[in-house]
Amino acid sequence: MANRGTGTTTVVDGRRGAVLADLPTGVNSQHVTLARGTAFVLDKSAAGAELADSVHRIRTGR
Repeated sequence: MANRGTGTTTVVDGRRGAVLADLPTGVNSQHVTLARGTAFVLDKSAAGAELADSVHRIRTGR
């Protein structure tokens, strides 16, 4: 779950409903997409000299 206000993404175990981690993913994190054991989180902060958005990859598989 992307948390725009805190700049983190919360990783949740769907079977147990337990929070596994809060990972830093940028000040304007949003749009989580899952594909093949990986979550991709879009950070729309337009940071850096290029004012670019960024994508963070989080492995969800074991």
